[in-house]
Amino acid sequence: MHDLRLTSELPADYQEALESLMFFNPLQQVAQTEIVESIERFGVPAISAADGRLRITVGAYDAQALFVLAGRDRELAGMILYVRIDLQTVIVLHIAVAERFAAGGEDAEALIVLRLLHAVRSSARRLKGVRSVTIMSPVSGRLRLPIRSADGTAPARNVVPKTTHA
Repeated sequence: MHDLRLTSELPADYQEALESLMFFNPLQQVAQTEIVESIERFGVPAISAADGRLRITVGAYDAQALFVLAGRDRELAGMILYVRIDLQTVIVLHIAVAERFAAGGEDAEALIVLRLLHAVRSSARRLKGVRSVTIMSPVSGRLRLPIRSADGTAPARNVVPKTTHA
């Protein structure tokens, strides 16, 4: 089992690691089409440091980020960047995972992407009016994960949601 920590704040001394993970990740080729689409629609993510913490901005959007730190040395294992684009929808703009934690990597069983997606979905559940989280997936296009139905009720949490293409 891995010692993993999910956090919304990343100290400024992680800037090089975050830049490497987001912009120079050899695995980004897999999602190149989705990355280009995200940049064209929302803008290029920019990393800045303020008050000892890193912040990621994307155009005019108030982007949120979550990070996974692994092990005693708190290696940056992954990150997810998302925005609320309207009252009902949160969209994931970027997911990046260190090679050793990605599918086929030596620590793939840590399931970093699933942990990050679960955290975003849990966060979206707490936002009034949000009905879905949309992910631009290199495997199946756009996936829509329901948060609650039109009547405001939440789908069952112990059932894997059906994915729909937007």
